[in-house]
Amino acid sequence: MGLDRWDGAASRRGELSARAGGHHRANTGSWVAVIMIIVGFGLGCFALPTGSLVLWVLAGVALVVGGVIGLASRIMEQAY
Repeated sequence: MGLDRWDGAASRRGELSARAGGHHRANTGSWVAVIMIIVGFGLGCFALPTGSLVLWVLAGVALVVGGVIGLASRIMEQAY
């Protein structure tokens, strides 16, 4: 129900804090998610030419864990 309602006051507060500080601060969960996704892609880069099944599994796990952490930390609400 509340998802389709636009909260102008909250938006204005966000705009004011963004102008005052220059940008929104990301939380720790967002940084962990980004690092996990980068690690996953890095492992995939090594797994592709070597054909290592272990590296492919680790890459997949890192990408999924990073995605889950990103969703849990509401990473997309921090974008501006």
